[in-house]
Amino acid sequence: MRNHTNTIITGPPSSGKSTLMRQLSAYGFQTTPEIPRLVITKHKTNPENNTPIQKVIDTKQFQDKIKEKQVQTESANGLYNYKKLFLDRSLIDNLAYRKFFNIGNTKEIRNEIENRLKYYNNIYYLTALEFEDDGLRVESSEQQETIGEIVKETYEEFGFSFDNSNIIEKDTIENRAQKVIQD
Repeated sequence: MRNHTNTIITGPPSSGKSTLMRQLSAYGFQTTPEIPRLVITKHKTNPENNTPIQKVIDTKQFQDKIKEKQVQTESANGLYNYKKLFLDRSLIDNLAYRKFFNIGNTKEIRNEIENRLKYYNNIYYLTALEFEDDGLRVESSEQQETIGEIVKETYEEFGFSFDNSNIIEKDTIENRAQKVIQD
């Protein structure tokens, strides 16, 4: 197996993950897209869908679609194919959102995560920024902090820890990017 590093970028909604991923991509690093955004955008681009996805399908179905696409994306990117790969969230985030929405922590998802843990090398947690409703979010500003805590707790269940070295506070996008690149 080649020497590789897969770094997860996670955090609550509206913490700058997508912006950071775009910056890392602009620097030439391999990145994965934010899966929930892809699922919502695909739904919105269908001309028959004038209604937000969360009003069309229930939360469990929505999370199932995200899980399916996350597994597909991580597999397609071959978590061991790149010297350095940045993931915009991981399957662990899907489990955290299932906890938040109280839709069950399925054994299947936990098994998928256990099979991938050896490929998840590093993690950075971005702290919340001012909440921005970009028309794609399914969460509210009131839910932002709670979701962030559940995300952290869920990663900790799988052996990840958070401290000053991997928690990224509000800063310029360039400084945030430099912090994760240095690893």
